[in-house]
Parts: sequence; structure tokens; C-alpha cells
Amino acid sequence: MAPEGAHSSAERKILHYARNIRFRNQAGNEVFFDAKGDPPAVFDIISLLVAEDGTFKSPKVGSFDSSMPLGSDIVVNVSAITWNSDSPKGEMAENFFVSAEDSNLEKEPGDVVAENSVVKTYSAVTERKRGKQQQTEKGSAFVAADNVCSSHSRQKGEQQQAIPASVCSEDCSVGHRKASIDGQPICCFTCIPCAEGEIANQTGSTECLKCPDKEWPNEKQDNCIPKNIEFLSYEDALGVTLAGMSVFSALVSILVLIIFCKHNDTPIVRANNQTLSYLLLLSLTVCSLCSLVFIGQPNKMKCLLCQTIFGISFVVCVSCILAKTIMVVIAFKSTKPNSKLTRYIGPAIPNTVVFILTFLQLTLSSLWLSISPPFPEANMKSQMGKVILDCNEGSVIAFWCMLGYLTLLAIVSFIVAFLSRNLPDSFNEARYISFSMLVFVSVWLSFVPAYLSTKGKYMVAVEIFAILSSSMGVLLCIFAPKCYIILLHPEMNTKQYIMGRSSSQGR
Repeated sequence: MAPEGAHSSAERKILHYARNIRFRNQAGNEVFFDAKGDPPAVFDIISLLVAEDGTFKSPKVGSFDSSMPLGSDIVVNVSAITWNSDSPKGEMAENFFVSAEDSNLEKEPGDVVAENSVVKTYSAVTERKRGKQQQTEKGSAFVAADNVCSSHSRQKGEQQQAIPASVCSEDCSVGHRKASIDGQPICCFTCIPCAEGEIANQTGSTECLKCPDKEWPNEKQDNCIPKNIEFLSYEDALGVTLAGMSVFSALVSILVLIIFCKHNDTPIVRANNQTLSYLLLLSLTVCSLCSLVFIGQPNKMKCLLCQTIFGISFVVCVSCILAKTIMVVIAFKSTKPNSKLTRYIGPAIPNTVVFILTFLQLTLSSLWLSISPPFPEANMKSQMGKVILDCNEGSVIAFWCMLGYLTLLAIVSFIVAFLSRNLPDSFNEARYISFSMLVFVSVWLSFVPAYLSTKGKYMVAVEIFAILSSSMGVLLCIFAPKCYIILLHPEMNTKQYIMGRSSSQGR
């Protein structure tokens, strides 16, 4: 008997030569062993079919040879595969594609398992209940790659060659993202559009990407494009229209001023403090022209000027109207015997009223500009897909205080003028002032809800329209009757006619 060590040495030599053998057998297949001592794995890939009579068929549709180079080791004849077609619910066969290294699958009776195999067959059973009847069908399973996925196909008794989709849900298109479905596998999902301001530029995206502040998704929501920049410009039809209205209103005011200067010595012009009339016409001209500052791309200087000029010019306008109304009352009261109001007849009272009321507005505007001045702003959130260039008021409280002060003066002027509308005077303007202040207050009261309900360039357009409407209303209501007499009925522009009219009003 040979020693034990001798046997071990001989076995090692035999193992060494056996591992390195490489030859082809009579069938033409190459025989060798890999580094682990395993022979090459060669398997047939079969498709397990269930015929209508319940019998099984297993035609060969491909093969696997581990000795072949990667990419050529698996050969599948796709045309030889018969896939299940659609069928009513319940007649379903399931194909499971699993990793060859997954050892956690439960094996059932009838499973064919080969060690180190790449192809394994598992039973997949689906049941359908119709009344008391149950039906069980078997499917086939193929092992491939490293992913786990389920392919649901259905059998209807007829065969089809088209390869069914091996996914539960198709990939989401661009502009959409995946959303999981409760109670379903991870490969089952639904596609929902990206939210506003977000894009998905790849298919099968799980998340949407938010566009930068100055960009916005295109129609397909697969790319971010620059937002449209919007402001009330002179190239815009709305801007051109409002600019034309502004210039027209200013020209009418200047024309009336020229008419009054040309007929400076006539009774109509002299009757109601011509200095206040000139100042009122100049302020109305400035009110109309200040609308032009609102049009165009906002900048720091425009934002500082537009609200300031608007507030001061309108306060001067309303202050002149209030001063004229006060002078009508004083003029009538001073005609009574021993009246102490006679000393107040003259330019001192109206000039003082205009100065004090305007000074208060100047103080308010100075505080506004020093504490929280208006500034240009690129508003990217008020309207979707647009960058709105406008002037931020800086202090909203100061802006509404200015409008409130202006409205208060207009209401006081309206009340005083309305109460004195029937006073006899050489040419009583109170009734015309009442109408003008009624128009003025109505315009600015309707301006508030309209201003708050609009955005972007239309907000600026609403403010310009309110400025032009109120200034034209004052101009027409107060000065149109005077111009009518001066231009069309000069015979009425005499002291005798006016005094006679005044006497008839007194009776």
C-alpha cells in the first residue's frame, strides 16, 4: 500500500492536468474547465406553451453557452417565440425575469433547477373564479440580467408574434414625472404633468426641475425659456393711445389758457379770480402731461417723479377749486351791510389756501421720498410666464395717504360748492365746480377697486386713465361754459349782461 502523502501528490498532479485540458468532443463542443473547476454551462432556452387541449409544448427558442464571448453567449430566435395575446381578466400568464444569482425565489413542485444555470423555470399560477369554477394556468419564467421586472401577458386561445411590453407602466414623456401608485410595485406608476414653472427634459423623470426666476417652461415643459418682459411702452397700442390722450388733454388746457389770456380784460375772465383760473389751467396741463412719465420702461428717476408730480399737481388743482369756491361764498356774504368779510376780499385768502394745502402735500411727498421712496422692480411672481417691470410704491401707506388727502380735498370742495350753488354772484361758478368735483370724486372712487384688481401694465393704464378722466372732467365742467360765452356769444360777455343776470338771480 502506498503512503498517504503519495496519493495526495498524485491527486494534485491529476487535478492540475485535468483543469488545463481543452478539446472538442465528437459533437463538436469544446470541453474545458474554468478557474473554479466548473465545465462550461450550455443550456437550451425553451418556451413553455399550454395548448387549448391542456397539453404542454416546449419548443426551443434559443440557447446559452457560457464559453462564448460576452454578448454572444445568449442566442434567442425571437421569431420562434409565441407570445400570449390579450384575453379577458383572469386568463393571465406571468413571466418573471430574475437575476441568475437570486436564490431567494420559492421553488414549487415541477420546477426544473440546474446548478449554476442561467435559465430556470418556475410555475406561475393565476386563478379566475367564475361562479364555482376555478381555472389554473401555468406560465414560464426566464432568467436574464440583473433586473427584476414582471411582464403581464394574456392568453385568448390565439397566438401572436408581437413582443408584449415587459413593463407595468411605460416611461413618462418629457414634461411629466413619475408618481407611484399605492399598493402597486415600484415599476407601476402614473405620469403627471410638471407643475407650473417646472420642467422634465428627460423621459422617465422622477422629479421635475424648477426653472430660474427669469425663465419659464415652454409649451411642452421640457425646456426653460426666458420670460416675456412686460411694461407699458410707447410701442404698445395701449401706451400709444394713452400718450395721445395725455397730449390731447394738455393741448386743450393750453388752448383754454391762451383763450383766457387773450380775453383777459373781459368780465367773464375777471369775474372769478383770474389768477386762480390761470393757476388751475397750468396745474391741469401738468396733470395731463405727468401721465407720460408713467409710460415707458421704469427706472429710478421715473419712479421718483411719477407719483410725486401726480400728487402735487392734483393737490394744486383741487386747492385752486376749493379757493375759488370759498371766494364765491365770501363775495356773497360780504355784500350784506356791516359785513366783516369785506376785509377778506382780495387775492390773499385764495393764495393762502392754495399755499397751505399744497405745502401739506409737499411735506407728505418729502417724507415719502426720504423714508421709503418708490423704486423700479422686476415682478416675477404676480403673473405666470412674465417679468413685469413696474414701480414699487415703496411705502404703500404713503401712496394711499396721498390719494386719501386728494380725495378729502375734493369732497370738501364738492360740499362747499354744492351748498353755495344758488348764491347770486356776478358769475357764480359754484354749480360748475359742484359738477367737476362730482366727476372727480366718482373717478377716483371707482379707481380704487379697478387698481387693486389689475396687474402689470394694466394697473399703470388704470391710473393714467383716472388721471386723464378727472383732469378732463374738471377742465370741461369749469371752463367749457366760459369758453362757450367768450367764443360763441361775445354779446353775453359784458358787465351789463352779467349784472342783469345777477339781479334776476337775486330776485
